[in-house]
Amino acid sequence: MFNPTIYRTRRARVARRLENGIVVLGGHRRQPLNLPMNLSPARQSSHILYLTGLEETDSAMLLRLDNGRLELFGPAEDPEDEIWHGPRPTFQETAERLGADAAYPLSELETRIEHHRDAGPLHTLPSADPGWPARMASVGVTIHSFGEMPRNQPSPLADAMIALRSIHGQEEIDEMRTAAAVTARAFRAAMAATRSGGHEAQLRALIEGIYRSAGMRPSFDPIVTIRGEVLHCEANPNRLEAGDLLLVDTGAESLEGYAADVTRTWPVRGRFDMHQRAIYEIVLEAEIQCIDRVRAGTEYLDIHIHAARIIAQGLKDMGILRGMVDDIVDNDAHALFFPHGVGHFVGLDVHDIEDLGDRAGYAPGRRRSSRFGLAALRLNRKLEPGMAVTIEPGVYFIPGLIRNATFRERYREWVDFDRAETWIGFGGIRIEDDVLVTAGEPDVLTRAIPKRVEDIEDIIGEAPEALGALADARP
Repeated sequence: MFNPTIYRTRRARVARRLENGIVVLGGHRRQPLNLPMNLSPARQSSHILYLTGLEETDSAMLLRLDNGRLELFGPAEDPEDEIWHGPRPTFQETAERLGADAAYPLSELETRIEHHRDAGPLHTLPSADPGWPARMASVGVTIHSFGEMPRNQPSPLADAMIALRSIHGQEEIDEMRTAAAVTARAFRAAMAATRSGGHEAQLRALIEGIYRSAGMRPSFDPIVTIRGEVLHCEANPNRLEAGDLLLVDTGAESLEGYAADVTRTWPVRGRFDMHQRAIYEIVLEAEIQCIDRVRAGTEYLDIHIHAARIIAQGLKDMGILRGMVDDIVDNDAHALFFPHGVGHFVGLDVHDIEDLGDRAGYAPGRRRSSRFGLAALRLNRKLEPGMAVTIEPGVYFIPGLIRNATFRERYREWVDFDRAETWIGFGGIRIEDDVLVTAGEPDVLTRAIPKRVEDIEDIIGEAPEALGALADARP
């Protein structure tokens, strides 16, 4: 864990941004699966992690802003816990180690809130704990469900957390570098183990095993698929064939909770064919040029538009799009093949601070566009030193978009739909890196992961025996 002084400094910064009162935050809670004692995995709220370092779920925190008093709340101690889980620190001992002033059972949270009412208003945020809104209502505070915080709802605490968490300190950057280094090992191993006749599930197991062996876990469920046109493909049912393109989108989470988020796409046979290479080089050029634009003072929206222009030009050169590039992009025709934004914040969450919605991703006074080519943009701010973002352009041939009757009519001037139809089945290509904004050149935290055509082709299939111990039980 970080030194407790780091957490005290963060809490003091929050206090300076709020006039008075108490901050009360609810931790994430595990939920029963098939019987009460069998609980789902859970990860602590990133807001609590940021302010306290408390990893235990089923917990809460209370911070008094006038004097900095920190109280932590956790599950009541069960004498049988040691029998089933072995000896471990009590919650009181954990709270002391984290520099808290006191620890209480979670059942006493409401009582302690009333005790501190003289400090001023209660500041809170939505929690993934489904019981949090009712719990806050019991002390007279209305809070929305997790992920549903309206942007126009005043929240000095939300604004403070966005301002602080969007600019990373050196200790956070070091954690992201550590996560990136383990992620690089996983990607290199997966590339080297790729072979025709292997299986998506085997490569996913290899990647996750490398994270676990480093004491880490995935920062999100890995995407490992030959169906690259399915943007969030969660299943791994496919055997790998020589002509397939494999898209892998994954990242490790460091011990302190900081994320990496990387995508690479490579040919199973070890060599790109002519069509695969043509699309890949369009995406790679877009990614390289956009990374170079990750600089202080640059509008992230402009980076997205730049990616759209490069992709539009590339697809025009291949005869899939037609007309002037400016017209193609201004009318969103390119978004049939690049339907998402060019990236997002990354940090203590893989989509950092997005639990607070567009309030975090969009600068004050800005609103998400309804345009097809901009509606999926997750970040619309001027970049500042200390911010960390992903850059992840892609080209996909998605049947649901190419064959959509409304889109065919709307974009017939700019899209050769007959030619686009012949690309259905190709899949999709995305290339993604994590980039730190500095006072000068962009710092690519994930630069160690191969992405140039020659570098990828040199490593694919180097160690096919790596999958030998990973049984493929599928028919």
